[in-house]
Amino acid sequence: MSSGDAEQSGQGGEETSEPIPLSSLSLNQLFQLKQSVESEIQTLNQNIQALKLAQNKFRNSAEALVSMASGQPDNEILIPLSSSLYVKGQVADVTEVMVDIGTGYHVKMSIEEGKKHLQGKVDFLKDQIGELTKVLTDKRKLHDVATVRLQSLAYQQKMAGGGGQGEQGAPGGGVTNGVSRATTAD
Repeated sequence: MSSGDAEQSGQGGEETSEPIPLSSLSLNQLFQLKQSVESEIQTLNQNIQALKLAQNKFRNSAEALVSMASGQPDNEILIPLSSSLYVKGQVADVTEVMVDIGTGYHVKMSIEEGKKHLQGKVDFLKDQIGELTKVLTDKRKLHDVATVRLQSLAYQQKMAGGGGQGEQGAPGGGVTNGVSRATTAD
């Protein structure tokens, strides 16, 4: 697929009904598209990292249930009061736990129900990470194609405007960092 054949399905994360061929975009539009896609890529990377952190939290909780199930009543544990403050306590019941189901609600569940619930969360997050990774891959491809097209257009404008004189960015060259400088004739 050539850079002229690539299509863009929307700017700013909005889907359009018909893809716009990159070959029909001006230099400025391509530059804006490239910046927009770079921003989307950064946001997607941040979202994927946040989902991975949440997934690890649920995995760790499920592992804690495994060790809880093998324990005995009256075993001593450290109870967290904050992220760095603990008190000694004793486990009264090793068969049931309170599980956070979201938005501050907790439900009493058996150890097995808790493990199933947490594993369901891990699996759900795995699917979400997979979907976001696919979108990220598509955005990276679009970014690469837009970058190649942008460089090609900038080069074409340089050759048409300056006749190939000078180095990139030099007078007569007309190109700075792969983007053509706008000049006005008075």
